[in-house]
Amino acid sequence: MPPELIAQVADEFVTDLEATTSDPHTRQAGVVSLTHVCGRWRDQLVNNAKYWTSIFIETADSLRDLIDRSRRSPLSITGSLEKDHTGDLQENNEDKLSLVMGVGSRLRSLSISVSSQVLGNVVGQAHGTMPILKHLEIKVTGAVGATNLTPFTSPVLRRLQLSGLDSLNDFRMLFTPALTELSIIDVRTAMTTLDIRQVLRGLPNLMVLKLSLALGHTPINPGTVIQLDKVPLPSLRTLYIDIPRLRHAKLLRDMVMPQLEHAYVQVHNFAYLEEIIVCMQGCIDGIGSTQVLRGCTMYSPSPTSICCMLTPDLTTTTWQSQTAGLCLVFEGYDYDEEAWILDVLRPRLQPYLSTVERLTIEDGRAYVEQSVVAWRQLFSLMPGVTELGVSGRYTSALPAGLYALDRSVWFRDPWRRIFGVVDFLNRFLKPYQVLDHPKSLISLTITGGINISARDIDVLRDIFKVVKWDSLEKKDVSHEDGVQWYVFREDNAREKTETEAHESDYDADDEEDAGE
Repeated sequence: MPPELIAQVADEFVTDLEATTSDPHTRQAGVVSLTHVCGRWRDQLVNNAKYWTSIFIETADSLRDLIDRSRRSPLSITGSLEKDHTGDLQENNEDKLSLVMGVGSRLRSLSISVSSQVLGNVVGQAHGTMPILKHLEIKVTGAVGATNLTPFTSPVLRRLQLSGLDSLNDFRMLFTPALTELSIIDVRTAMTTLDIRQVLRGLPNLMVLKLSLALGHTPINPGTVIQLDKVPLPSLRTLYIDIPRLRHAKLLRDMVMPQLEHAYVQVHNFAYLEEIIVCMQGCIDGIGSTQVLRGCTMYSPSPTSICCMLTPDLTTTTWQSQTAGLCLVFEGYDYDEEAWILDVLRPRLQPYLSTVERLTIEDGRAYVEQSVVAWRQLFSLMPGVTELGVSGRYTSALPAGLYALDRSVWFRDPWRRIFGVVDFLNRFLKPYQVLDHPKSLISLTITGGINISARDIDVLRDIFKVVKWDSLEKKDVSHEDGVQWYVFREDNAREKTETEAHESDYDADDEEDAGE
């Protein structure tokens, strides 16, 4: 086979790997396999640097060989420096990181997970910078230890993802105005809101921001009042942020994001829920002003979790596949707080629900009557729904009488099902038949349903314009074997006493935020 044909086969093979395989280890193993065809193939491929510019870290010897094969080409290196199947773990990993740092001038992308000790021992001895580095991802594990990341500084750094570092001082030098993507997760020493504000003010080109970290209290004095003003982020398109405390919500409130297209906000604290959702108003309005939200997905994976997703893409029905729109996640609330969350959220979302054309409910549930009413009121704000998708465990339990009214999707009381199974006709058809209006124009799709049978589908076909069903007939066994069901308490979640709200230091800290 002539050399040019070997090169063409190799090029097409590598192109296919890059298009179909996201795992760098698999991609590298595929390229290496070409060198095992025969001696001629090996000689030609090993001596062509373009096949060895993307390196996955395995052993120190293989890393050294792959770096040699790359000649002087720019490199992308990824892998773990935490585990090794040979010799002393720390020594081997320090050798591998030293090899990586030795080609720092050629690095255009670096993505590693590494122990704090290995990182400190090697990087502390490194000199110089990385002049062409555009993407840096470092996940630090193990014992706490300060590490100065100055050797990773680059004037062209665009994407920076950091996790598990000790303090802001470890990586403050990496923030440059050229950054377009920033992710900071799990910094061990709490950063203050003032620290984050100062960082964000220096990133005018930032397009993607992900924050999930502890924020310390910022003492208020005349010198910090001005610095606590609005934080302009004129280029930001995508935002991911965790809200474990009120101060995180206040940071979100002060971000000015006129170009925001995609936001994922996760709330964990419900002692100051109303104040937190008020702080989210700018984010919600920002999404609503940049696009028409035509799809809505409500996802309840557990009794203490709600995910509300609004998206301009009608085909996007899971938050994992969302690339535009708004995703609000409420995690870790008490079961009787569900209605409260929906009641507080509803007026904030109301201006954007009227454009929803497709509604998807995954694993929907409602344990108490107040929750049923709250869900019904939320769905009543979607008069334009023409496509309805229902899936998951509570396909029949949450609707427990799913019916349509003036092209709006409503839900009837499901909680009594706990005390006795109600047949499909009573819970669905009869409530619909008493309605004094034409039949619905809604198309219904049922996937992965529980307690939905072929007979039920025949009834549905008389009600909905189109009914699509995956033909799965699953039995709900969640109520068997003594499963503990929640019993509604008379106390209202919105009337928690100050003592209950401020029992822990965590809540007391939020009370301090609320009083700022």
